Amino acid sequence: MDSWKLVLIIIGVLGALVGVYFREALRHAIRQRNIAIRLEAYLLDWNRYLLKGAFKSFYLIGYTWEEKLSKAFRQSGREGFLKAREEIDGEIEDLKEFIKSGKEGVRESVETQFRQIKKLKKETYQALLRDLEFQRTVLVEDKLFISDEDAALVSWFAAQHVIPIKSHLFLFLQHSKQLILTCRDMDEFNYSDITDSLTEIILSGINFSRKYMPLLKHIQLIRHKSLIDLVIRNMIGKT
Repeated sequence: MDSWKLVLIIIGVLGALVGVYFREALRHAIRQRNIAIRLEAYLLDWNRYLLKGAFKSFYLIGYTWEEKLSKAFRQSGREGFLKAREEIDGEIEDLKEFIKSGKEGVRESVETQFRQIKKLKKETYQALLRDLEFQRTVLVEDKLFISDEDAALVSWFAAQHVIPIKSHLFLFLQHSKQLILTCRDMDEFNYSDITDSLTEIILSGINFSRKYMPLLKHIQLIRHKSLIDLVIRNMIGKT
């Protein structure tokens, strides 16, 4: 066989392989953007609740902590990041002690909520518990959020944030239900009996918020990229 014919065959085979690879990268990019659109919609819908009531406080604390870590890393690299994380760990322990102490109106505020729970009619109380359980179920079954597999398909960063967000939200719902059950079973208010559940609710709310804004920013960046840009990133393995 003439050498030029062999070269043409090799070029043809390589062209076909590149074509197949490109089609797969394009299909992957289309799925990435579709998932990103869904995920952004979920996150923006949750944003309505993040800026209301107690969750607004959780959100502000979580956002502040993540900004502190990001700033420390930009300015001082890994050493600064680790120092900032150590400081945040100390703030978490201080927060736990503060909740446990019930100072500055915390105990009184929780007792007010306890009185309100005790006043609920049986039907309302049962409906509240069913709603919390329903929210947990749809979260586990990926009906309230995207699946872990879809998150991994979008990017490594998305997976590293989606999975903890779902975990923290699950814990928030679980401990909220436990707190209501405990309050309902109490004859008289006893703050020490509910501090564990209360602490877990607050920390899971804050940890949820810490992952929320970085994920939203990341997803919006992906959603605004062109398909060609996503295809190129997929072909070179940069996601």
